[in-house]
Amino acid sequence: MGYRGLVAEVYHYDFTSLYPWAGTQPLPYSKPTFLNDLKNITSVEGQIEVLMNRPGVYTFTVIDTPLSIRRPYYRITHECGYIAPYLVNCKDLKATSVELLYMIELGYGIMLQHGFNFQLAPHMATFFTDMYMTRNLR
Repeated sequence: MGYRGLVAEVYHYDFTSLYPWAGTQPLPYSKPTFLNDLKNITSVEGQIEVLMNRPGVYTFTVIDTPLSIRRPYYRITHECGYIAPYLVNCKDLKATSVELLYMIELGYGIMLQHGFNFQLAPHMATFFTDMYMTRNLR
């Protein structure tokens, strides 16, 4: 049940979707740590190391989009919608560390600028597991 202003709301949770599974995974918590001056990390291996060991949200530049992929992964807003262009030297984009790791796997050339790092823990795992088990008792 949620509370907003003077109105109490009852929420229906869909415990058969991926949402409960995602809730059992490590989720961000704690005060974020600002990571500045990541432009000095020029190697792909160095970028992967930062993204794997410091999960968070990053500002980055797409240096180039691989022409071998049929549909570019990174989407931007354009005239009340989203488009997925082949980006070249496009600065100040935002993505999570997981998204950036996938972009590197696809062959995108990126340059990290700065970001915010969070600690991760599965602090909702017990709740979602218990609710899923309750659902199966019906």
